[in-house]
Amino acid sequence: MSKSHVIIVGAGVLGLSCAVQLSRSGHSITVIARDLPGDSHIDYASPWAGAHFRPSPAKTPAEELEQQLMRDTYSELEVLAKQHPESGVKIVPAIEYFDSADAKSFLAKENGYIDWPDFRILKSEEYPAHHDSIQLGVTYRSWVLNSPVYLQWCRKQAEEQGVQFVRANVASMDEAVPVFQQRVQECENSDIRAVINATGRGLNDPDSFPSRGQFIIVSNQCDKTISHHWADDSSTVIIPRPLGGGTVIGGTKEPNNCIYV
Repeated sequence: MSKSHVIIVGAGVLGLSCAVQLSRSGHSITVIARDLPGDSHIDYASPWAGAHFRPSPAKTPAEELEQQLMRDTYSELEVLAKQHPESGVKIVPAIEYFDSADAKSFLAKENGYIDWPDFRILKSEEYPAHHDSIQLGVTYRSWVLNSPVYLQWCRKQAEEQGVQFVRANVASMDEAVPVFQQRVQECENSDIRAVINATGRGLNDPDSFPSRGQFIIVSNQCDKTISHHWADDSSTVIIPRPLGGGTVIGGTKEPNNCIYV
């Protein structure tokens, strides 16, 4: 009898999280990736990431689906933070400031934004000094993760569950199955049920594009995430990395800019 198999292209936070979860569900998994945990290539985004949770209002069916996926992910990571702190996941307070926000629309019950754990609207006296531009401030409970630690933890869990890793650089998703067939011994008896695109660049996916950001990691440890959304539509973020990983500070985004400096 053929064995159900799933191929995942990409070994970042998304790819390895999928590998762990799907292998637990009984699927045989192969991860194909150019970069693997421990690598530090400039195009391997996950090791450099300041990963944290930040909710958003859901006003369309697509956003409602995304919000439900956020809630499912939140529940999984909350359990992980409690049962496996060595994974690099931690639950911390989060604060967000908005220079321009329609509070009535933003905080409407039906949008789901106010339904997250420990959500509270901040009083104006709780805003930072000398920032009179802030129109709205909120706090809630968030998850953060130390991405290099989390990647290594996921790979260990995945390998213990029988996930196979193949280091290969594929130029398109069409190459994933041939690489699998050439490099994995069990491929002859495998029924490939799905090929998952978990690559950073999307491999010709028209809905995927690079976005250049400016971030630094400092050794100082912060006990919460802080996000400030400025009136010009830019943001500043402060994201702690658990287990002594310091703090990620930054926030610029330049869509479709992949120039390295």
